[in-house]
Amino acid sequence: VGLYAIYMIALEVLDSTSGGMARLESANERLLIYTQLWQNIWNGPLWGYGWNQVGSAQMLGAANHLMPSISLNGHNILLDLMIWNGPILGGFISLAIFCWLVRITLSARDMESIFALLAAAFVLTHSIVEFPYEYAYLLFPLGLLLGAVAGGNRASVEFSLSRSFLAFLLIILFFIFLSIHSIGFAQL
Repeated sequence: VGLYAIYMIALEVLDSTSGGMARLESANERLLIYTQLWQNIWNGPLWGYGWNQVGSAQMLGAANHLMPSISLNGHNILLDLMIWNGPILGGFISLAIFCWLVRITLSARDMESIFALLAAAFVLTHSIVEFPYEYAYLLFPLGLLLGAVAGGNRASVEFSLSRSFLAFLLIILFFIFLSIHSIGFAQL
């Protein structure tokens, strides 16, 4: 422990000329990216820019916010979902994931489920400020952990959908199909 502390102090002393300022500039740049992406969500297309199109959204919003560099992701899973899918569908997806996580958290009864939730919470929390959701070596364990918790409670697996909700989903899928086949929403 003492050797680690000495190493960390030496690292800070050696890196004090540029390291601290670089971290502050990086944090400021991240806040600029968040601000620009939030404005792009509310001022952009209702159904989003498309999956993995954060760079396109940044280019379209560059007239209002000049950025030192282009980011290919928003470094925030909630922002990315809303950039990709728009504020309506992205908000719905985010809310559905949140409700499912609350439901399986409340259903966790044994120590294994609680441990799996704690381990998953590290990746989920980190997805709010960085992009571990981009890496399969983090997503596979996350899926296994959350699947183990959800599978431990049979009630969380069973659900029913009303006919009106299924009709709503079919309409949404129809519009997605139209947008994929190059019929833009601006032409409708």
